[in-house]
Amino acid sequence: MTMRILCLFIAVTYSSLSFAHPGHDHSDPMAMLIHLLWLAPIGLTFAIAFRIKKKHAGNSKEQK
Repeated sequence: MTMRILCLFIAVTYSSLSFAHPGHDHSDPMAMLIHLLWLAPIGLTFAIAFRIKKKHAGNSKEQK
């Protein structure tokens, strides 16, 4: 099961010309920046969720 998840993760995150449609050039120097800008909202969402969870856990400890 772990190997399947690892293979799926690699296939999804691996950026290759074989996964790109025509006109979607991953060898362009700006390609990495564009992809990072698309991933920024995901990272921000995780950071906010972590902060809210941490704050909620702190509040529940104070109430005990």
